[in-house]
Parts: sequence; C-alpha cells; structure tokens
Amino acid sequence: MRKKGSGKKAAALVLTSALTVTSVPAIGPAKSVSAAGGTDESIVYAVDCGDINPATAPEDGPLGTHNSVTDQVYGVDSVTGKKWGIDDTVSGKLVNGACTVGGVSTDWTWPYEFTTSDQASKTSTNRYTKNQTESGIDPRHLDYRFEIENGTYFVEVGFADPWGVSQSPSVYANYGQEDQSVLALFSNTSIDERFLSTTSAGILYITW
Repeated sequence: MRKKGSGKKAAALVLTSALTVTSVPAIGPAKSVSAAGGTDESIVYAVDCGDINPATAPEDGPLGTHNSVTDQVYGVDSVTGKKWGIDDTVSGKLVNGACTVGGVSTDWTWPYEFTTSDQASKTSTNRYTKNQTESGIDPRHLDYRFEIENGTYFVEVGFADPWGVSQSPSVYANYGQEDQSVLALFSNTSIDERFLSTTSAGILYITW
C-alpha cells in the first residue's frame, strides 16, 4: 500500500502473491530481512503473500517501512512494532495442518505448496484459501489487516489463479466495517491493479 505513491500486493480469492500499501510516514526502515533492495520509505507495507521464507525479501520488491518480514499472522511486527498480517484463526493444532514446504499457515489459508523453495520474485509465490469451500465457508476469503496512519493510500493488488477456480475475484477495503468500500468487482486475474483507499480508524483491512 502506498500513500500517494505506488505499492504492491498480489492476491486472489483463492490465491495471493503480494500486497503493497504506499504512504509517507516518518518511521525508521525495518532492518531484519535480508533483501537486495532493503526498504522503500515511500511504501508502508510490502507483503509477499505466501512466501515460503518470510525472512528473505524478493528481489523485485523492497519491504515497506512498517514490515520487517514478508508475511506473518496478524500481530505485532517484532522490529517495527506495527500490527499487521493474515487475519485468520491459528489453532494449537491447525484445522488443515501446516504447509509442509514452509511459510506461514493458518487454520484456513496456506502458502501455495507447489512452490517448493524460496523464490526470488514475489509473483512466484501466493496464498490461497485452504479447504474453505470443502468446509462450507461461503464466500471463501483471504483477509489481511494493517495498522496504519489515517490517510489515503494506493493499494496495489495482483491476481493469480493456477487452478482456474477464481477467475474474477472482488477486492474490498474494510469489509464488514462502517467504511467498507469495493476496490474491485469481478476483477481480471493475472494482472496487477492499483486502487485508492482511505482509512480514518488507524486500521486497514483488505479482503478478497
């Protein structure tokens, strides 16, 4: 997500690659992830959704000022102190087990397990809804939540659909909240899209 800039997140109703929110807050860059490009101080969050190794950043996109790893379950970032991540339940014994090749698994989402090793590009990894349809969750959904300064941001979203089952996902900001807005209805897949989103509650939810 970017504030009056550019950023990146890739996502799909079933699958997600990366997410970026862009802004210009005065906060020190994150230091913990090894990345060719380090951090971009115009980007608030740059998330490589479903990254097999969140401790390494992709070569085609630096981290933002608010995230020190590429993916995590919603909670406090150990370096930046900001709360962000996949907004899903995490049971002591995960409902669907854990992805065997690595990355961050939750009860109802997995990294794409057919990506068998850490990838150099954020478009080579993705996150998907694990057995949501099979378990009666309708509509299936992926949710990320971000602690963020109030303002207007660019949110970039990219889509992937290797199974051919989510060819026109919709993307929402602050779904279920009073300020819910539609960023994209029935969007095309396999492309990146950028939207403007405004938050006044210090939290931005992205759902697709």
